[in-house]
Amino acid sequence: MTETTTDHGWINVADRLPPPHRDVWCYNRTGWQFQGRICYGMHAPFFTYPRGDGNASNTAPDWIDVTHWRPLLEGPGKGQS
Repeated sequence: MTETTTDHGWINVADRLPPPHRDVWCYNRTGWQFQGRICYGMHAPFFTYPRGDGNASNTAPDWIDVTHWRPLLEGPGKGQS
């Protein structure tokens, strides 16, 4: 299988899912973008979104429907002394 990455770094979820429990930038079928993460467990993997308290929601609302994702960018000054 050939991984599809667009010019802007988006990765198709059909090609590869992000690492578990790590926040990524998500793009859904309606074009909405948001910070989310994928959760794995005793169920099929599903995307969630942060609730604002540092934890992911434990629900997957219909609007999530992620089609593409990409790693979050580092903030200014990250990795610099």
